Amino acid sequence: LGTKFNLSDRSGRMIFERDAGIGLRAVDTDRMIEYPTVVHSRVTASIDHSTREEEMRVLYVAMTRARDKLVLVGSRNHAEEIRAADGGSSPSRLTVTTAVTPLDWLAPIVSGSSLGGPAAPFDLQVHSIEEMSDWSRPQHDEGVDDDTRRAAARLAELPADEPLATDDACVEAVRTRVDYAYPFLSSSSVRAVVAAGEFKGTHDFLNNPEARRESSPADDFSVGSSRYAMTGGSDAAHRGILTHRILQHIDFSAAGGLASELHRLTAAGVVTQEECEKIDPDSIAWFLSTPLAETIRVAGRAYRREFMYLAAEPLDILDGSIDARPEDAVLVRGVVDGVIMHGDGIEILDFKTDAITPTEVSARCERYRPQVALYARAMASIWRRPVKACWLVFLGAREIAAVDVAAANEPGHDA
Repeated sequence: LGTKFNLSDRSGRMIFERDAGIGLRAVDTDRMIEYPTVVHSRVTASIDHSTREEEMRVLYVAMTRARDKLVLVGSRNHAEEIRAADGGSSPSRLTVTTAVTPLDWLAPIVSGSSLGGPAAPFDLQVHSIEEMSDWSRPQHDEGVDDDTRRAAARLAELPADEPLATDDACVEAVRTRVDYAYPFLSSSSVRAVVAAGEFKGTHDFLNNPEARRESSPADDFSVGSSRYAMTGGSDAAHRGILTHRILQHIDFSAAGGLASELHRLTAAGVVTQEECEKIDPDSIAWFLSTPLAETIRVAGRAYRREFMYLAAEPLDILDGSIDARPEDAVLVRGVVDGVIMHGDGIEILDFKTDAITPTEVSARCERYRPQVALYARAMASIWRRPVKACWLVFLGAREIAAVDVAAANEPGHDA
């Protein structure tokens, strides 16, 4: 209770208070002096008032939480004056508004003659510095019980002759809590929510200890660009974002071709002219000429773009070494680039802007297979239709690869 209130916010040349505003001190350069202005003094008074209000609220909360007994401890100069003072009444308005410690508020209440009555609410004990200087903790005698003390400090086994109160229920309860092992500790190593795009397969470190998750730029600490910035990240990543944005808004049935669509998207503000110069229009034009693009044109409104979803997947799908319960699940969030709805099933499209050659497509398909399998499982569960085909469209390599995810149509998945 003797700690002084933090009133440092009122001491600067420029101070601020939410209601009073900004207060500046005046500077007289001719006389080389500075002094508080009326506005500065007003803001200072407002800071004083709001600070003491908050300190009083904190004191009220602290004093109203005790159930049986409340012990208040504080220090101040001339503490003996509290005992000698004639008081026992509420502090004056001046004391309330000028107090610098909580003890200044309480001193008028606990002092004076009211302490002697049978119903006195306080038992005041005042100790001088000289008295407290004589207080000391009993010193431990060297050589006595040293082995026991060292064992306890190391959390080692106590000496054999150390008495144990094994029949004490309280001791057993403490031992049980100390020795408690959280039964789901292994599951806590998996994040509660993962992005489908991060998933590269199950990691079974018990059966395959050499397995290592591939590092990604997201693993390294970096300060990302502003969410409001028009550009950001590496050129390849930015090019991929722009390509996906164009494929999200492009009209596959437009008669004017890709150039006409890019002009329309620029006029609509979907992309800027500068951004259009960063993409590879030939790769998009190639896809528009493929049979898969024709299927999209035929589907019309049955083609859904950038379909966002949330799905619950078994916990051990991320780590095969986890002894997870059947009800344990991890929340997977994802965005499917394209979903073609048919009466008897679904086709899934995932556009990739990887800078690879046709000879690398097969290996890259295996890398993306777990991610596409998550997409397929979620779409089959959401739409209650089987997934007929999953297509990875590699725009850079000018290749469309089919990914086999037959297991996605199996029941037992929630999305």
